[in-house]
Amino acid sequence: MNFADILHLIKAYLYRQVGEKDFDKTGDYMEKVRENKLYLNDTIYSRILNTKTVKNNLSYLLETTTETYTRKSELLKFDNEFNSLINNPYAGKDDSIHTKEVKGMIMKGIGFMKVSSDPFHDMGHIMRCLRYAKVLFGVHKEEYKLDWGTLVLAVVWHDVSRSIIDTWLYDRRNINMLGKIPFLLDFFIIKDGLRDSKKSAILFRNMCVENDIDEKIIAKVMGAISEDVEYGLIHKDKIKDDIYFKLHSDIDFIDMYSIARFESGMRNVMENNKASVKFFQRSILIASLLVKINRDALNFEESKHIYDFSVYNLYKFGQVFYPEDTKKLFKPYVEGYLSSVLRSV
Repeated sequence: MNFADILHLIKAYLYRQVGEKDFDKTGDYMEKVRENKLYLNDTIYSRILNTKTVKNNLSYLLETTTETYTRKSELLKFDNEFNSLINNPYAGKDDSIHTKEVKGMIMKGIGFMKVSSDPFHDMGHIMRCLRYAKVLFGVHKEEYKLDWGTLVLAVVWHDVSRSIIDTWLYDRRNINMLGKIPFLLDFFIIKDGLRDSKKSAILFRNMCVENDIDEKIIAKVMGAISEDVEYGLIHKDKIKDDIYFKLHSDIDFIDMYSIARFESGMRNVMENNKASVKFFQRSILIASLLVKINRDALNFEESKHIYDFSVYNLYKFGQVFYPEDTKKLFKPYVEGYLSSVLRSV
């Protein structure tokens, strides 16, 4: 049995075809299987699932697929779960997450994301990314001497520019005007996506000045958010440490193909009047064209497996609920990349 077989065991739960009891049985089964000597050489399995917290790790992955936050009535629930999530038991006593300065910047970033007009980059996106982050942090903490507070800051702040700078792109009047030439709308969506990380990193740096954040943390967070940014409140040294960028980049790409992102985006458009259906459709189209490119950009083997699993589940979800759109969007990949994923699961 390989990693794909293990994913197959929990696939049904992701589709909500079985209940909590069945999921618990699956977790118990996997706890027993992990002692089998056949798994000792399966490093991917052992690093993600072969731990004392196997059920917790699975829970994070499952929740990122089904959970979303869009309605105002869900804000309180989000606050409670967010606070619980950032209290990471893997974080040591010297981790920056325990400082009031870092917590203050985290909450300031969340405040901006709560008023985001972007249907895809909102609180739900942050929450899902944090769950992926928690899994990868647990896997790589010791190897890279990671700081949880730094990674949380990067996740929370990486899309802030969409909330307080580039709001014009989500105005329905602008979308309707650009949408008369679909590829023109595509150009601005892609342009915004390529530049938003650098702008968010600079926003983070500027706001840290008044919050007494350690300069080393500022540099690492900026580097995690964007490769193309210079750090310097006084000087302009290029950021050298890219481990946080690799982690954050993988996390962001994985969420791009989660079922929750798709459904959250749709709810934001239909129920909360964010952007428009045209913006939603063009964004989904662009994402579908980048499946293979984004997959090739992943940095960690664990990320590649989770990514494949997310793409596979989104594809199956689309076949059931959006069959025509799914057939059109994924057609270029059914015979190539995606077909190999489908065969392996």
